[in-house]
Amino acid sequence: FFMDADEDWKRVRSVVSPAFTSGKLRAMCSPIENITDKLIQNLEPHGKSGEEFDIRTHLDGFTMDVISSCAYGIELDSMSQPNHPGKFQLEQTLIKVNNLIFVIMILINKNPYDLLIKILLNV
Repeated sequence: FFMDADEDWKRVRSVVSPAFTSGKLRAMCSPIENITDKLIQNLEPHGKSGEEFDIRTHLDGFTMDVISSCAYGIELDSMSQPNHPGKFQLEQTLIKVNNLIFVIMILINKNPYDLLIKILLNV
């Protein structure tokens, strides 16, 4: 919408688009709904007690559970088990992938932040 359809965007879109077909997005809905229900169950006691709590811990677990379920088909339940070894392994994998993408962008003389901004503005 806000971005020119230059060669960088076309290349990124051709790589990313197959992962987000309507069928694949539909298949992700059920796991995301189930994980969202678990998040609500985990937050209800805090809401009833009125006590303060760290929402980030719950949202970190929610994010990792959605990624592990949708991308890898693995149910971690890291909201209930924040120290689950699978959560740590997934975090480390995502860090490595992110670092690899960053290095590749530098090697091809592209500013990775420019590309990230283009992608985010088009979402």
